[in-house]
Parts: sequence; C-alpha cells; structure tokens
Amino acid sequence: MSIASLLVVDLSVGLASATMVKMLTDSGARVIRIPPTDGDPFAAVYPAYESLKADTQQAVLAERDTHLAATDVCLIGGEDYPGLQWQFDAKALSEKYPRLVVVELGAYAPGARTGPAVDLLVQARTGVVNEQLTGQPVQLAVAMPSYGAALTGLIGLWAAAIERERSGKGQIVFASLQQGLSLFWSQVWMEAQRADALFDKLPPKDVQHLIFECADGDYLHFVLGVPNALAKLYAVLGIQIAVDPNERGIPTLARGPKSYFGDRDIIEPAIRGRKRDELVAALNAAGLAAEPVLLPGEAWSEAHILAGGFLSESKDGATTVNTPLRFVMGDAATGKRTTGIVPVETNGTLSGIRVIDFGNFIAGPYASKLLSDLGADVIRVEPPNSLAALTGMRNTYVSNRGKRSIIIDMKAPEGLELVRKLCASADVATHNFRMGVDGRLGIDPQSLRRVRPDIVTLATSGYGSVGPKANDAGWDMVMQALCGHEARAGGRGNPPLWYRTAFVDFATGAFGAIAVLMSLHARLRTGAPVAAENSLLGSALFLMAELVRLPDGKLTGAPLLNSRRTGFHPAEQLYRTSDGWIAIAARSDDMASNLATALKIVEAPTARAQWTDEIAEKIAAALIALTNDEAVRLLESAGVWVERCNEGAWPSLRDNADARRSGLVVAVEDAKYGEILSTFGAPVQFSRSNVRGALRSTPQPGEHTREILGELGMGGEAIAAMFDSGAVR
Repeated sequence: MSIASLLVVDLSVGLASATMVKMLTDSGARVIRIPPTDGDPFAAVYPAYESLKADTQQAVLAERDTHLAATDVCLIGGEDYPGLQWQFDAKALSEKYPRLVVVELGAYAPGARTGPAVDLLVQARTGVVNEQLTGQPVQLAVAMPSYGAALTGLIGLWAAAIERERSGKGQIVFASLQQGLSLFWSQVWMEAQRADALFDKLPPKDVQHLIFECADGDYLHFVLGVPNALAKLYAVLGIQIAVDPNERGIPTLARGPKSYFGDRDIIEPAIRGRKRDELVAALNAAGLAAEPVLLPGEAWSEAHILAGGFLSESKDGATTVNTPLRFVMGDAATGKRTTGIVPVETNGTLSGIRVIDFGNFIAGPYASKLLSDLGADVIRVEPPNSLAALTGMRNTYVSNRGKRSIIIDMKAPEGLELVRKLCASADVATHNFRMGVDGRLGIDPQSLRRVRPDIVTLATSGYGSVGPKANDAGWDMVMQALCGHEARAGGRGNPPLWYRTAFVDFATGAFGAIAVLMSLHARLRTGAPVAAENSLLGSALFLMAELVRLPDGKLTGAPLLNSRRTGFHPAEQLYRTSDGWIAIAARSDDMASNLATALKIVEAPTARAQWTDEIAEKIAAALIALTNDEAVRLLESAGVWVERCNEGAWPSLRDNADARRSGLVVAVEDAKYGEILSTFGAPVQFSRSNVRGALRSTPQPGEHTREILGELGMGGEAIAAMFDSGAVR
C-alpha cells in the first residue's frame, strides 16, 4: 500500500541508491530522478539498475532547483565511477532549503581517510575480505557495504522525516558503505574487557555449516537448534546413535571449524545416499528447517515466492524483487495519546517514543535496537525461560544493546494484563513469532488497538504471511541457501559457502526498523495505526536486488564469484602480491586499459567486457612479482583504483580515533563484562539531531522489571505480589 507520502528528488547513483529508490517508490513515495547529464554509467554495471529506478519521474539538471523548492527529501552521492563528475554539496542544499532532508551516501564514516566509493574497495580496506577464511581473502558476493548503506540511509531518512514533522526543520543525513558493512559484522568486530568463553564463542574462520551434497549432486542446507533436534536428524537419516533427547545440536568450538555446527563425519555419509528434494521434505516433516541450495533466481519459480508477492514486473517488462515490507493502515485513532515524539535534539530523533519488543533471536530484536539508537525507549519483554542464550552471547549483545528488560509470564492472567498495560503506554510493539502466535498471546494488532488505538505494530516472520510456507519457521542460514547467496559465495565449480555472519537476520532487523519509522511517519500525518510485516525470505531476496529477469526470461545481474572467490571480473577483484593482497577496481574501459598498460599485458582487449579468466591470470602473474607497496604505487600512478587488503580488520578499527569520534566504534560499560567495544553504534550521522548521548549495555533478563512496574503506577505491595505470583521476575 502507499504509505510513504513523500516527494523525493534523486540525484544519487549506484547500487545503494537504486535500492533506496526502489523501496521508496514501492511504498508510495513520488521520486523525481535527475540522472547525470551524460548518462548514468551504472545502468551498464547493474542489469537491474534501470528497472529498480523505473517507477520514477524523469527530470533534467536545469529543473533541479524548481523541484527542490517543493520537495521533502533529496538523495545525493552514492557509488563512484571513473570520470563521473556528479557531486553536490549537502551543506549548501540544506542551507538553501531549510526544510529539506538531504541524504548523502559516501564511502567511509566522517573523518576517515577518503577513497572511492566502490563496494569491493571498501571490503578490502575494512578487512572484511579476511574474515571468512584463514588461507586467503575472499570477496563477499553479497554487496554488504552497498546494501547496508541503503538500509542505514533509509533509517536516517525516515528518522529525519519524523523529526521534521515536529520541528519543521530539515537536516543532513550521512550514510556510508563502511557503516553499512558494520550493520552486518558487529558480532565479529567486538571485544569485552572481561570476556569469558561464552562471550568469545562465535563461528570461527573456515567454518562449515550444515550444507551437504546429496546423491543427485545437488546441495541442501538444514539447521538444528530446536528441541530434540539431534534425535530428529538422526532418525530421518537412519543414524543408529543414541543421543540425549533434549539435545538441540548447539554449536561447539570443541569440534573445530569443520564440525562446529554438527559432526560432519557422522552426518555426511548418511546424506550422500539420499536425493535432495526427498531429504528436504523429510527434514521439514520432522520439524527441522531445511532448504535446497539454489542458484540466484532459481527460487523465483517456487510456489511460495509466487504466492507471496515477492516479485514485481517493471514498466519495461523486466522482473525484479519487491520491497520486503507490507503495511495495513487502520482507521484514524480517536482520543488523547499517552505519548508522542518530542523533538529534543540532544536525545535523538525518536525521543518520547516507547517500543515494546517481544522478539527473540536476532531479526526481531535487532529492529528495535536500531530504534533505540535513535533515542526510543525500548522495553524488551522476555519469557521466564528466555531463549536468548541460544542466539549466541555476541548476537544477544548486538541485538539488545540500549534496551530495558522485563520478564513477564504472558501465559498467566496477571502477566497478560500487565502486557496490555505496558502496550497502552507504548507507540510501537514488535515481535518475530511464528504466524498466529501473537493472536494466541493477545498481542496481535487488533487486540493491541483496544488498549492503544494508534499503536504501530511490526510482525517479522520467516517466510511472510502469505503462501504455502507461511507457517514454517525461518532461519537465516536456509534463506541464504534458498535465495542463491551460498551458491554465489561458493564460486564457480566450488561447493556452496555460508558466511559466518547472520547477514539476512541483521538485514531483516534493519528492514523492520525502516517499517516502524515509515509507520510512525504515516501516523503523524494521518493519526492512523499501521500494522507492518517483514520476513527473512523477503530480506534475503532483496539482498540480491541487482538480479533481474529480462522480458525474454533470461536471468542476469548476479553472477557467481570466480573459482578462487576473489571477484566477478578480472578488472575488479582481489590479487595476491609477493607480501600480501590488494583489491583492484578498474571499472571503465579507460581505467582497465591503464591497468593493462601498467602491468604490460598487451593481450588485454580494449573493451573491458571482453576480458576473460586468461587476462586475470596474466594480471595475477604480474602482481605476484611486486610487493603490496610497489603494486599500489604503480597502479595509483597509472590512475587505477586500488586498496590494500587489511589483515587486521577489528584491531585497526578498534584503535582508530576517527572511528571512535564518528561513532562507528562505541564503548559501553557492562556489569558482567566490563567495557565492551564494538561497531554497533548509531547507524547514521545527522547534522542537527544527535543520537542518544549515554549508551547502555545489553540488559540482563529482568534487570528493569521493578523500575518498569513503578513507571506503570504500581506501588511496592503490588509489585511484590506480582513477583510472588510468578507473573514477573
């Protein structure tokens, strides 16, 4: 439905820009696109590019000021391309149009050393390329910096738009590829002063997930972690080994990277004799999440994806993925609101907003964590037997920092009544239960509107609310498999590869935060409540928005990595030198020619598109004879974009003063672990609205129960009675 009642002028370029525009137009915003005067070069880089920006109104640069005088938001910056001079001064635009929200996309956080805004180069400089394997760097096949910049840019856009509704003032929002990348990698890039084994537990480099080749040569991916999981798996596979019936199959470092998620030496032989589709069905029937590992776009013909509305056809007849958000707006609420957005610039754009978070694991809680970063008061409602530990201590900390915690037994009448009182004081309620659970608990949108008529709700599911798999439990890992991410990451001729960060979960949380912000903005303008939906499947599909199905049925835009997993094209990939690795991004024909000339590769075709693996081998042979410093000096003098691959990603970021000043690295005090450092600070920078000044650590379950009960007007005796009854803890 149309929920984004904004007028946007788009002066930005690149993949992050295109995905932002797609999300805005899908949601009802009117976007006026002013492309570079000599044409947008990214139409040739990304086959889906023009389809993603298809639902826009075209204009020319001479009309810019006329449109900006009447617009709400202006997008500038984005990705870099050799020779493209298409830059605008955010400060000048903001001063000329005081009500305008200017969203600027850049390469690195403010204060950091500048460099080209190219996804691979950012991956190299940040060191994320060295976070998967110990033997060599690998390019991330999913463009995490670009998608992260789009998501954080939209979070900042909607937060600034909300604040403008109250103050009447616009401002500049700055998002970067570097900060976008940290959205997905925070649980790895962190450390604690008094860390223990539980805190330090995370999937190690070289980890292998539960991905196996079947008898027909196809791969599947399944997940343990549910009650009785190991016994269920062994029963399906016919493995005659007695196991503890309560064993969930929790990962352990004791088995090493190969068998961190399960004993592969036991499991693999039993799978090798089974056909994939039959085994996926058997695992699903046993209550284990399992999906086939498919190529990019192969899942687009699945019945559930077709039924769920995850795809759309653009004006040019091409098929692309839809924005993974759904909205249902209710009738305008009547009566006095109990809370509202207070535009206090020192306390964040969401000061005065209260969010009740019923989520668990990562995707649900991460959405409200991002809202907490913007100043919202987030109260985490946990059951008496919280499953947070199953997520992993680091993921728990990343997803819940800054919140307050209350333990409520919602199955007890007193507990359910307390939840209703809590929601009556709130603006937003979020959860990621399986379909129908919210209704059984009495926290579905209809029930909550009886206690708070204008409440905004967010429901995050695995597969979405429509289609044959709507009731299935969703997990990040199997979504990576189903949607083609693992096949891309594995590279040509290699087994699939799972990245050791739950990037689909984190992206889903960011999409959820965007959905809440859009809903709050709509409520401010209309007074109506909004029920928003989000899903892991929709997020996983959208994280490959560069994939397009052309009118002739051909899929293009999301190739597999090369067999060495170093890149997609010889002129834009990772190369080894005599003492390290570098990343090269010669994105145009001219720059590619400069690269070939500098390295004396006379066989290289003039047209970059004609370069083959043979040219990559010649580039590799030339660079292996040079040191990192020699290669960088040579290529920079030839006008070729190049970056060293950072081998100490987290230490170099942790010790960087600019990263601390920009908020990319934050420090919080924790009662158990002492000072915790991580890259899970505020996702964007604002020119006028500050993010919350005082950062809180992740709360212990029930840490704030008495405090919150007191805020609801309960006295000491009433609070004691609640504890005595077991309704709270």
